Amino acid sequence: MESSITIDRPRKFKWLPLTTPPEGFQYQAFGVLSGTLIEDSDEGLMLLHDGQPLSLAGFSMQTLKKLRKREKPVMGFWNLYPRLTQNGLKLWVAALTETPTIEPGRFIIKGQVLSWGRGNVLLRVHRNEPREGQKPFPVQVTGFIPGIRQGQYWDLTCQWQDGELVTLEKRLFEISAVA
Repeated sequence: MESSITIDRPRKFKWLPLTTPPEGFQYQAFGVLSGTLIEDSDEGLMLLHDGQPLSLAGFSMQTLKKLRKREKPVMGFWNLYPRLTQNGLKLWVAALTETPTIEPGRFIIKGQVLSWGRGNVLLRVHRNEPREGQKPFPVQVTGFIPGIRQGQYWDLTCQWQDGELVTLEKRLFEISAVA
């Protein structure tokens, strides 16, 4: 059964109440892409290893300071954070790394299901130890997840494909009943 919310583009939606995630669950939303940074303005431009251009939403301050000291273009493995915005899925650069922690092209998304439909799933993600003023943010993935329900916690491995995060591996975190 699909939820009644269509999520082609984010709209104002009602957040579920924050609940305590299952034991051992850690929110995450990050990935690695291989490419060449062409421009590091407020919204950067990267050319991926397959030749596809990728418009970036921004950079962490620490990374931006380091990049501004380097000559362009800069080639390497880029740690990225996905976020769903009013303009669709966007990626922020967290760091340039020589040794990626996961396979390039892969993203790890761990979050709580807000809605699903039309082959998309919208998850809520936030910092495990949020700083003051930090709020949860949505991430949209593409793919079928059997048995999905609103409020569930999922650990997803996704592949970056044509500007979307396509699910490859799925793991449901069960909430243990307290006796």
